[in-house]
Amino acid sequence: MSAIEYPIGMTYTLPDNKRQLSGAHLYEREGEIVIVADFERLDGGLLARTREDSALLTVPPGALRPGAYRVIVVGERASREWTLRVR
Repeated sequence: MSAIEYPIGMTYTLPDNKRQLSGAHLYEREGEIVIVADFERLDGGLLARTREDSALLTVPPGALRPGAYRVIVVGERASREWTLRVR
């Protein structure tokens, strides 16, 4: 298992100011990692300051077995992907 954490920086643009990032889910299967951000709707008259923001997601040490992975961050309009090798 990997003994170091793996940070993933992401930027995003929301369709309106009535949502905010509340977390993310990481799914791993057969050499593929899929990351899905979770956005929650703000209640009442609350609004986010801006529609554009950034976040740092961190995969904890030991969460991934050694090997090569195709990592995909799923977006509403576009997704990003890259290869990750864990030693």
